[in-house]
Amino acid sequence: MQKEALRVVEMKRAHSHSPPAPVRRPGWLRSIVVRALRLLVTTANQIVVVPGWFCLIVLVQPLRLFGHSCYLRAEGRLYKHLLDLVAYWGWVQGFYVFESGDAIEKYAGVRCLMLPNHQSTADIPTLFALFQSKREVVENIMWVSDWELMFSHIGIVCLIHGDMFIRQKLGSAQREKTLLKIEQHLKDKFVAKSRRWCVVFPEGGFFRKRKAASQLYAQKKGLPMFERLSGPRVFGVEKLIKSVEKLDAKKPFEYIIDVTIAYQDQSRCLGLPDWLISGKYPESVHVHCKVIPISELKMESTESLEKSLFEVWAEKEKRMQNFYRFGYFESEKEPQKLCRFSDIRCLKLNSMYACLSFACWRYGPTLFHWVMNKVAIQSSDYL
Repeated sequence: MQKEALRVVEMKRAHSHSPPAPVRRPGWLRSIVVRALRLLVTTANQIVVVPGWFCLIVLVQPLRLFGHSCYLRAEGRLYKHLLDLVAYWGWVQGFYVFESGDAIEKYAGVRCLMLPNHQSTADIPTLFALFQSKREVVENIMWVSDWELMFSHIGIVCLIHGDMFIRQKLGSAQREKTLLKIEQHLKDKFVAKSRRWCVVFPEGGFFRKRKAASQLYAQKKGLPMFERLSGPRVFGVEKLIKSVEKLDAKKPFEYIIDVTIAYQDQSRCLGLPDWLISGKYPESVHVHCKVIPISELKMESTESLEKSLFEVWAEKEKRMQNFYRFGYFESEKEPQKLCRFSDIRCLKLNSMYACLSFACWRYGPTLFHWVMNKVAIQSSDYL
């Protein structure tokens, strides 16, 4: 309890309405020991969770007999469990995610396009933490991610769920081909599965890598230039909006959810290694959400939509400037909610997946050989 109280004190300090200040780091020996232990714990967690998740996916396949929606509901629940455990790693490390702005869970029943800014690999588990109390959102969501994530063990889970992976930096010659693939994927995975939310990072890369190129593009086009953000790319967003409207005219995207993610120190953004094995001090991550009716965007042409998106990003830039100058996004009195995790619930989930993984590794090969022998015996009767 004392350790938890100390964490809360550090959390309140990080949450105070003042410019984020650096905190003294722990000793190097303690840091190495803590990182090694956390690396061991998170590695063991990944080893047991993903195989256990695959076991459950196999077990829920018969639900397809009772209707595709029944299976999708079960698969969505399992998908949320896995995302919660990934986000829980950050909670254990002492990374606290604060939510402010509009209550986005009110829009879980309608189609929304979420547009966060992109600074590091930790942005994804930060959004996982944001979603962990919003079950209906996570079960009916689709992510648009870089294709490299597909080759990880979490990427395989995302493939089964129906998330989209795209390759960037292919050049203008491949752009049309990629846009056609996006439309086909939306038809097969988003509309067919009645997904409601789609998350895409329109900046197309990390802020530190794209800032210079983004400013040059904005200067050339006469668009606003940003110091805390890189400009949004319009082609992917436009394709998502118009394709869904074309494929399912009765249920198009109705809202844009503008998400602003800010770390305590933008020059040293958290990365996925920090989220998994960090031995550092507690740190807060702040997320601001603003819901914008999609009717407010000018969709007459690509150029008009691009100007609208840059206007949205200009408001996001003001929030980022306010946060790093005053410690808040829009108002000092704006309420902020801590995205809490239940340690007991996560312990139960880890225990369940550990038991399933043990059963998979222990009895899986035996069951496979038994099934193959039965198939061989039945096949021999026809020879």
